[in-house]
Amino acid sequence: MPAHRTPDVCHRCRAPLIRGQNWTIKAKRCKACNAARSKELYHRNPAPRRAYMKQYYKNLRAEVLAAYGGQCACCGENHVEFLNVDHVDGTGAAHRRTVPGNRILQWLKLRGFPKDGFQLLCWNCNCAKGVYGRCPHESEPLPTSFPWAA
Repeated sequence: MPAHRTPDVCHRCRAPLIRGQNWTIKAKRCKACNAARSKELYHRNPAPRRAYMKQYYKNLRAEVLAAYGGQCACCGENHVEFLNVDHVDGTGAAHRRTVPGNRILQWLKLRGFPKDGFQLLCWNCNCAKGVYGRCPHESEPLPTSFPWAA
């Protein structure tokens, strides 16, 4: 006998269940009913789910920061509150449009923390790179006058 037998119908809406299409192994409900039940349980008591997700995100962020060295690639800042994942080639905005929601950290983890194209920068270095095209810790001095400030 197989380890998981597909139930014939959803226990909630009685729709026929087809493995891989509308049914997952752990549930006796179709995916739509399972999602509705999860949402219902969340709205009934959201505090535990929020606490779980907060801890999950904190652990995921710590794992990503550790995978990328745990310090700013430019200045060496190592306070986790200041560190960000940076797209080396400046394609962060375009990449965020392709990754649904706020899931960049999950995307990195699922791909084995790719080193090509990503690095850790502190907030200051990352903002300077975005605004000025380079970090102030690099050798050339930043401009002192700006055409739009006149």
